[in-house]
Amino acid sequence: MGESKVPFKTNVDQKIGPFKRLKRNRAADSRKPIKATKVDDAKEKSNRIKWVLRWVLILPLSVYAFVWLVLLLIDLFKT
Repeated sequence: MGESKVPFKTNVDQKIGPFKRLKRNRAADSRKPIKATKVDDAKEKSNRIKWVLRWVLILPLSVYAFVWLVLLLIDLFKT
């Protein structure tokens, strides 16, 4: 077998370049205070109620009703 035209490279063969200077985080240098967002309590309460209605009540009840309908349809066509 002939020798490969492209030599096998290892980490030893690679050149090590100059270390690049690390960029400083300008956000940490400015020391600006963190701005807190204002929360609308009424809106959060309405969103929480909608979430509970959707995921705790409506979704499980609809799955339960769907299973019963499928069982009824299977029983109807089996007889």
